[in-house]
Amino acid sequence: MESQKKKTYHFTLLRRKEPYQRVDFILVALVCGFMCKQFGWQMADKENLLAVGCLILAVGTNGVLLLLNFWSVVAHEFYAYSSLPDNAIEKCTHVKAKVDNKKQNTTKQFIVPLIVQSVQLAEGRINRSNQVELQKKKFIYNQERKTFTQIPYPVKETIEFYQDYEGISDELSLKKADLVWGPNKMSIPIPDFVQLYKEHMVAPFFVFQLFTSALWLLDEYWYFTLMTLFMLFMFEGTVVFQRLQNFKRLRAMRVPA
Repeated sequence: MESQKKKTYHFTLLRRKEPYQRVDFILVALVCGFMCKQFGWQMADKENLLAVGCLILAVGTNGVLLLLNFWSVVAHEFYAYSSLPDNAIEKCTHVKAKVDNKKQNTTKQFIVPLIVQSVQLAEGRINRSNQVELQKKKFIYNQERKTFTQIPYPVKETIEFYQDYEGISDELSLKKADLVWGPNKMSIPIPDFVQLYKEHMVAPFFVFQLFTSALWLLDEYWYFTLMTLFMLFMFEGTVVFQRLQNFKRLRAMRVPA
């Protein structure tokens, strides 16, 4: 646990499960297997209301099971990850972070990938750094405390220390400093179009719009449904394009190094 004046951070080490171990994939396979065994080709018969109704219910259930990965951090952790003890950093692939904001009285949870960096100090000797980036802040794993802490910066030394300090003078010290603090530059990564478009596709309101549009298919309003879906996808595409343009404008405001 890392505590600050306004926020408290709780970290849990996680390891990503293999696809055949994921709970959501197993539940989807069980639902599909049950439907095929129980009804078979009867699901294609529109006159069989029971089979068609169960098919719609099964599709909706499977869709919700998969979409919970994007809507709930708790569900995504339960489906796709297994918890590790605090000292099992070597097996860790992701980290769950719980942020308690005391000022706003809110709690947020995130699952972020573990950033592993290493540098060779001498022959056969490698220095390794385990970090996570959370809300544009970097935290480093502390081997003694068995948790992540904010990266320490040398800001509490005396004035004489800074006056006499000569900076980084050799390549090895530069590598060690880069391993902890990273390069001395401002990075504004721009996500690609597909990544942002995917975020919009799994948003709860957009899924609700797709569901209401699909209901018209039951009354065979094919043209109306297809036109509605086309307009929805085009509108989300224009929103994503506008977000990308804003990212590029923000990146262009950087002062050249």
